[in-house]
Amino acid sequence: MALITLSREEGSNSRQVGLALTEKLGCEFISGKTINNEFLEDYGIKKKQIEKFDEKNQA
Repeated sequence: MALITLSREEGSNSRQVGLALTEKLGCEFISGKTINNEFLEDYGIKKKQIEKFDEKNQA
């Protein structure tokens, strides 16, 4: 399975870019919100456990 992630700034319309990209490539769009709310819960992972890997949290 291939995975494309979009890094963004606030107000950059990244959702629209992501949706257009998935339509063009014929793949599924999965938002960060979906990952945080559904997948983590499904696999029993706490959000705090993965926050340390988010580059936004790196100083």
